[in-house]
Amino acid sequence: MKNPFYINGTIPERYFCDRKQETARLVDYVQNQSDVLLTSPRRMGKTQLIRHFYAQPEIAGEYHTFYVDIYASTSLSEFVMLLSKEIYSCLAPKGKQMIDLFVRVLKSLYGSFVYDPVTGELTNSELLDDELNFDVEQFNRQVITRSFNEAVLAEIARDIDPENPEEQGKTLIYAVDDAHADMIVDILKNIYSEYGVDNDAIMKITGSVGGGNPKKVQEAIKRFKNERFPSIAVTVDLLTTGIDVPEI
Repeated sequence: MKNPFYINGTIPERYFCDRKQETARLVDYVQNQSDVLLTSPRRMGKTQLIRHFYAQPEIAGEYHTFYVDIYASTSLSEFVMLLSKEIYSCLAPKGKQMIDLFVRVLKSLYGSFVYDPVTGELTNSELLDDELNFDVEQFNRQVITRSFNEAVLAEIARDIDPENPEEQGKTLIYAVDDAHADMIVDILKNIYSEYGVDNDAIMKITGSVGGGNPKKVQEAIKRFKNERFPSIAVTVDLLTTGIDVPEI
């Protein structure tokens, strides 16, 4: 017989029961802008109560909520990195306006932490003399989230027809690194699969093609230049290896 009770993972909202008084108190605290510290022994349901509280209409419809497990963090910088990634990954899919909001929030927390676009580190800003200088484009390169890439690529895909390179020309998309290129290709194939687009229309062309074999890399570039497919190439290093595709 299958166990009808959830003993691991997140409990679906429809199965959450009881805790009505605690939930109402949490909603009241937040609506009155009061700080809350929720404590209990481990494994007593604090996390599920918080997620249930997040799902309440008064909260879900009025607030941006973020959940960060800081149990394993050992320093301020690790905590800040976890927090910033959670905020960024939640807001980024909602568009540029939300990203700008994230940047403003980050700037408002001067005295708590600051992102250094040169080192890629988040640092206690009380240790710094200069004012905050935050570069959101550089941050995008350091914190790569699938949800953000899905939102961006969905918008890009609206204007690109991979099966019509004769009229639209070829498309070249630059990734941060090889793993990011794999992510972009996977997302694009998922997006275009709904329209029956041939998988061969989208291809990664980096120095890792064919196990890093230069001959295989050049063959892939020639395909992109001379053949109908691929019509969308995702790359990291074609500017440095050299490419001449007039139709891009």
